[in-house]
Amino acid sequence: MDSEGTGRTLAAQHAHRILGEAGCSQFPEDAPADWVGVQRGRDLFVPGWGGFDIAAALDASGGASASIPSVSELRSIGYLMKYFPDLQDQMIRHKIQQLLRTPETLLARYIVQHHVFWADARNGNRLDEVESHWQDTNVANPSRALKEEPKKLLNRLVRDRAIASHPLIEFAHLVGQPTVFFDDSFFASTLESSFELSVLEESHSVLRAAQELNNCAADYSRNVRQKRCALVVLRSRKKLLAMGEWDLHDRRWCQISEHSDEPVRDEWLKMYKQLETDDFFPIRAVLPLPDLETSTGLLQEVKEDVVSIFSVEGSTSLDRLCSASILGIEPCMGWPCLLDGLEAFHPEASSALLLWSLAAAASSVHSADCELEIVIEKLLCKRADPDTMTDRGWSSLMFAVMVPDPSAIVARLLKAAADVDARAAQSGRTALMLACSIQNFSLVCRLVTFAASLDVAARIDGRTAVIQAVEVGAWSIAEFLLEANADINALRFDGKTSLMLAVEANQVEFVRTIVHQKAELNTKDERGSTALSIALEMKRSSQMDFLHILANGHCDLNMICPASKLPAVTLAASAGNMEVVELLVRCRAGIHGEHSSVAAAAASEKWHMVKRLVELEADPNVAISYKSESMKTNGYGNPKPSTVLIQATKSGDESLVQFLCHKGASANFMSDSNESACGAAAAANHLGVLKILAEAHADLDRSPLHGLPPLLVAANSKRWAALHLLLELRADTEVCNPDGETALIIAASQGNARGVSKLIDCRAKLEARSKGQTALLAAARQQSWMVVRRLAEARADLDAIESPDAKPVIVRLAETSQWDTLIHLARHGANLEAKGLAGRTVLMYAAESGLDDVAWWLLQCRADPNAEDQRGETALLKACNRQLESFMRLLWENGARIEIPLQKSRIPAMSKLLRKWQGNTDD
Repeated sequence: MDSEGTGRTLAAQHAHRILGEAGCSQFPEDAPADWVGVQRGRDLFVPGWGGFDIAAALDASGGASASIPSVSELRSIGYLMKYFPDLQDQMIRHKIQQLLRTPETLLARYIVQHHVFWADARNGNRLDEVESHWQDTNVANPSRALKEEPKKLLNRLVRDRAIASHPLIEFAHLVGQPTVFFDDSFFASTLESSFELSVLEESHSVLRAAQELNNCAADYSRNVRQKRCALVVLRSRKKLLAMGEWDLHDRRWCQISEHSDEPVRDEWLKMYKQLETDDFFPIRAVLPLPDLETSTGLLQEVKEDVVSIFSVEGSTSLDRLCSASILGIEPCMGWPCLLDGLEAFHPEASSALLLWSLAAAASSVHSADCELEIVIEKLLCKRADPDTMTDRGWSSLMFAVMVPDPSAIVARLLKAAADVDARAAQSGRTALMLACSIQNFSLVCRLVTFAASLDVAARIDGRTAVIQAVEVGAWSIAEFLLEANADINALRFDGKTSLMLAVEANQVEFVRTIVHQKAELNTKDERGSTALSIALEMKRSSQMDFLHILANGHCDLNMICPASKLPAVTLAASAGNMEVVELLVRCRAGIHGEHSSVAAAAASEKWHMVKRLVELEADPNVAISYKSESMKTNGYGNPKPSTVLIQATKSGDESLVQFLCHKGASANFMSDSNESACGAAAAANHLGVLKILAEAHADLDRSPLHGLPPLLVAANSKRWAALHLLLELRADTEVCNPDGETALIIAASQGNARGVSKLIDCRAKLEARSKGQTALLAAARQQSWMVVRRLAEARADLDAIESPDAKPVIVRLAETSQWDTLIHLARHGANLEAKGLAGRTVLMYAAESGLDDVAWWLLQCRADPNAEDQRGETALLKACNRQLESFMRLLWENGARIEIPLQKSRIPAMSKLLRKWQGNTDD
């Protein structure tokens, strides 16, 4: 028998014996070759992993009826069942089983040692990360690697991959800075001690420090590369403790923090403060940029700019090519030709010359002896960093954009991995913004192709590339950027968007394009203006085009316009712009609500607009608030709210009022100042309108709390024609104002005899009082004697008085010598015995005046000739004292007694005469 046959027999014997011991009775004759080395059952077990259930593993493999499994398969199944009994995910079970086939590997040992972690299906999917790590890495200390917890290992792998995804960039201007050591007493030491302060000299060191300190230092790699700052870390023997940011130009610490940006403790801060010396990052040399005084526009930002050199090697390299001047060093004539002969030329010097060359080309200063493209290529070959910046923060790419023919230069810098999103230190503009400003379409396309950020906003004014293009009128560039998914709704410093700027620039097609691209139509700028309000304010023929576009784009048509504080349709209605109103209403703009369009049109007296809006079902009963100072006020300087119908009534347009009433305007609707349409018509003396309102069932007698019924309005306004009409329309004559004044009292006080007569004819209440006054008293106070007579004829109370100490009207008439009116009142039953001053009666006043005819009428009206005043005098005595013989005879003949005159008369002749009339002839 050959050796191969012997080996198969031996393998079968070992398998039969071991598996038989495990309780398996029948087996195939053949067994895999790896059973040769397994003489005992424990030879199946991996040292350190313990044993497993061989029978269960054999059964899980499919049993021994078909074939005997290999030792590696049986072992992997056994340990899988032992360490991962609850793992249900079949793909992960299969993956782990495959790894356990080679138990001698580091990965298999790691899986078994940390089997609790990997038994979780959520973690099992990350086995390939660990497998790839140990395949690509030579582990120097396996036992230490096996002890690292899976979670920490996976997190470390994530960090390492993040670092590996970034290019390794050496900060040439920082290389060579010495590390400073500190002892436990925090004093600087020349020997390695407990703490050290060191400068991070390349990008991967920055990323690792940011991960370890859990801060945002990774974002500062760009600033370090651009020579804006340096990052200095504090380490102990075990770990990173703190990080400081040193401003290279202002020469100060910008910030120093510990883990998670916590403020640094005082003792560590002292270490950082000890570095603030003249020897810490000194400026070794300064390379001034070419003269930019003649340049204009964007290059003014870097006028008199320089490039600072911080490394000794960089300064030395520049000295070889430059000559000394008052301002510092500057390239000598023919310096590009000298580059070929210099092998060891420092990258910082190359970067400075790159900036200088591009700045010279951008400002049209030609100091190089050969083509610019060749110079740039030479400097890049000398490891010039295209991302180095001037002291005022301009990069090579920014200068290249401003070169007269920039395409080739920009392409070469982008190929050299220039940072396309580098931002100027002062303005915050990027190369893309500069390209938009100079309207270079091809350059914009190239920068966008190299993934330039489209939505970065300039620090100085908030403009993005799109807004920059829109402002300079580069509409094709703006459309291209929007097609490249630039933010169409980016805001400028004043809150304006590209849409608003395009409307202001009267660019109808561009507005149509961005509205189609779903631009936000309702954004407000800092004044509260929207694209719609801007379109409404413009006085151009394209206004309707903009309104069509915005309305079809579902713009909020009800938004308030900031200038007028009104919605768009209301603003158009107040201006009488029928075309705009028709469009907005057709697009479902609201014509109701707080800012009613019909109210605005009525306030502006645009009556054709009012009719059209009411036809469009606007509510004619809305209130109007007058905005113009020229409009009426309520007497206190405040706007006087009205209604559409009231305003129309004031206009006197009968057809308009009839139209509004027909369309449902309430003839009884009150304004906020309690004014009614009927009252407005009465005040304006619009009789035709008043008739229309009455036909519309207006309440002619409505008396609000603080307003007036129409009848009183007409009386107050002296609109007597309106008053007569209201009376003919059967208005209530008894209505009164809050002071109790009726129309009759008001008419009487104004001396309108015709109005008073009409009111009397309509049975107005004659004795109504207002503050104690009746109509008669009011007329007498105003000395409207004709009205007094008319009221007397109507049987008004002629003896009424305002208060107990007041005088009746007939006494006032006597005192004012209104004898005709007095006789009129006497004939109509006035109390002739009423007493005035000193108790005198009207007959006594007549006696004092010597009016025989008045006396005759008074006596005919049964005036008492024997009434006495407070001094006991009678009318006859007063006539005697005035020697009024005819007056005396009239009194004597009407029953006057002569006793008192005889006793008190001062005139003897008159006494003698009286005795003679009595028949007594004695002296």
